[in-house]
Amino acid sequence: MAVWQLHFRLIPINGKKYDQNILLSDASTSILTAELPVTASWNEEDKLFGDLDTTCVEIVFYHSAIDEISVRLDIRSLSEKQLDAIIQFARFNNLQILYNEKAIPVTTDNVYTMIRQCDALRFLKNPKRFLTELSGTNN
Repeated sequence: MAVWQLHFRLIPINGKKYDQNILLSDASTSILTAELPVTASWNEEDKLFGDLDTTCVEIVFYHSAIDEISVRLDIRSLSEKQLDAIIQFARFNNLQILYNEKAIPVTTDNVYTMIRQCDALRFLKNPKRFLTELSGTNN
């Protein structure tokens, strides 16, 4: 994951397993592909929408079942349309955000709050200061 990306997961609201039939349906995936085209993932079973180095949604499989849905937002270039597509996808599939070990409802306001508070934005505002703070030096 790049330092300019905000990373979080999407998990089922009901706490149960992902519903693969709905998640992988054309109605569901077309929400994402409108703004995040399907690209090849490092694992051929996984589904990647967008690009790992920018904004993307990755559906990760383990033993042919969905194990995780990972989202990376490129704070440098995230568009409103991309964010809307991700939010619509999550709502369509009854998902919520898992960020910093907390479950959060999927809303634009919640994502904007996450962006304002994330390390990726701190890095973009002042890379040198961010890296200095990260290393624990004051030079």
